[in-house]
This record gives sequence, structure tokens and C-alpha cells, in this order.
Amino acid sequence: MENTTGKPRSSKRKKIVLILLALLLLAGAAGGYAYYKVVYTRVQMEGTESYLYIRNNDTYGDVFNQLTEKGFVKHPQLFDILAERANYPGNVKPGKYKITNDMNYIRLIRHLRSGKQEQVKLVINAMITPQELCSLVGTYLDADSIVLANMLKDTALLDSNGFNKENILCLFLPDTYNFYWNTSAEDFFKRMLREYAKFWNSDRRLKAAAQELSPVEVGILASIVDGESNKADERGIIAGLYLNRLRKGMLLQADPTVRYALRATNRQRFYEADTKFDSPYNTYIYTGLPPGPLALPSKQSINAVLNPSRHKYLYMCAKEDMSGYHNFTHDYNVHLLNAKRYRLALNKLGIR
Repeated sequence: MENTTGKPRSSKRKKIVLILLALLLLAGAAGGYAYYKVVYTRVQMEGTESYLYIRNNDTYGDVFNQLTEKGFVKHPQLFDILAERANYPGNVKPGKYKITNDMNYIRLIRHLRSGKQEQVKLVINAMITPQELCSLVGTYLDADSIVLANMLKDTALLDSNGFNKENILCLFLPDTYNFYWNTSAEDFFKRMLREYAKFWNSDRRLKAAAQELSPVEVGILASIVDGESNKADERGIIAGLYLNRLRKGMLLQADPTVRYALRATNRQRFYEADTKFDSPYNTYIYTGLPPGPLALPSKQSINAVLNPSRHKYLYMCAKEDMSGYHNFTHDYNVHLLNAKRYRLALNKLGIR
């Protein structure tokens, strides 16, 4: 008997096989495309690197919005799926993160999830005010400058650490410090306390005691030395001069204290009437050191106070050649002559 159904059955099987193969190829192609998207979709940016800042209270949503708004992530749905699979939404870590243009989404997520953030170099310079210090910290760190400013006025906090509102600037030492960007104002303050304790070791404390000064008093006198001269080779001489006056119970009569009291930072010349301005910072009126530093004291001047030049000088006056150097003497009459020459030089230059 003739089999009339053989060919059709064979043909159907071939069609099914072809369809299955086609589906497999499509699935493979789709899988390959998906793999390509996952592996080769990179972050977008101008240049080779940039930074992402994640605040202490930021959520995954905040991070996601920042990544998309800054254009780092051009395929948000893909990033979101990968982030969910890596459980990143539940592991957001604050900080400053470097992002490079060779990162794909997986690497970026792993990097953010790891918490390996970049450190920030904070340079604290001498001769700045408390307001400038707070502004500096708030600019380079996530620390709230207003919170820090309030801490520097917190009587209980300062008293518990051996400072007060007038002398708290002596806590901070000019230097370059490494911080994590998400450092809070409280943590910044604690770090500075540790740095202060490290700097004021037993050797420096003994040197301060030898000058009959506390570490804070050293800082206050150092700020006056800073205000008098920026010449490194004069710092030790000036420090020794003021220490001589302190030991004798003389008024310091330091012009930088008058400038500070008058808030006349740009004044080049002062007159006798200026020296009568009533302020606890005016050392023409009040004996001893002022209540606090005139600005953040430099380490160079702190070391000058701890290691002063030994001499008998009691008087100093800027040189009439306007070099920035000073004439020193222990003789008051010689000092009057030095001062007269300097006043004549100012008059000649038209400095009133």
C-alpha cells in the first residue's frame, strides 16, 4: 500500500526544526545584544574623569537622579536594573567618588557600593579669621559652615576642651590635611583636637613653660609676631623682644593689636590717637597678651616663640627703607630716633 503521508510529515518536522533554530538564533542574538549592552555601555562625560558627591543622607533615588541629571548615565533603565540586582539601593555610601570614562555601569555600581571614596586635601593657611576658616571648611567639605561657626561660639563645648570664644582659633594649626569629603562639622572639630594634641607634645609644652606661657598664649603671641613681619629671619628676634617686655611687665605696644582693635586691616599708618582706642586687644592700653589671637598663628611664628632669639631688645620700628625689616634696640632714645626717621619716610611717600 502506498504511503502518501511520509513527505508531508518530514516537511513539517523540518519546518519545526528551522523555526526552533531561528528562535534560538534570535534568542542568542537578543542575549548577545543584552550582554553587549551590560558590558559595553559606559558612563558619559566630558574629559576622562569627573566626580560624584553623595551626601550623608542621600538615598539611592538622590544618587540615581544625580547620575542621570549630570549625564553620566544615558540608559537609566539599564542602570536601575543592574543597581537593583547588585543591591546598591540598600548600600548607598556617602562620599566623593571619582568616575572615569572607561567605567561601564557594573563597574560604576561596584565602585559606589564599595565606599572607596576620594580624599580631599584641605589647606589651612595662617593669618585667617574664624569666619574665613568656617567658609573654607564648608567649601571643601560637606561640613555645614554655620554649624561649625556655632560650635566655635559654644561656651560649654569650648570650655570642656580648654578654650573659649576669644582664643579658639589657637586650636587650628596651618597645614595640609586629608579629609573625606563627607566629614561633618563635628568630626572636623574632633580631628583638629587630635591634631592639636599631637602638635603640642611634651617637648613643645616644656618649651612653652620655659617662656612662662601656655600653648594658647604661645599661639596668641605668635599671631602678633605674624602681624609684625613676614621676614623669616626676624621672627625669632621679634618673639624675643616681646618676651622681654612681658617679663618686665611692660606694655607690649604692638601695632598689629591696634590694627586688630580698630578693624583697620589695610591701614599703613597709625597715630597716637589710634593707640588710645579702648579695646582689650589694644596692647598700648592693657598689659600682657590680648584675650585671643589676631588671626590663625603660623607654625613658623609658634616655633619662634618657643625658640626665641636671646637679646636685650625692648623696642622695634620699621626701617625707613621700607624693606619690611625693622630696627631693634634696647635704648628708648635710639628708638625715638628710629621712629622719627620712619615717620619722615612715610611723609615723603605721602602715606597719611
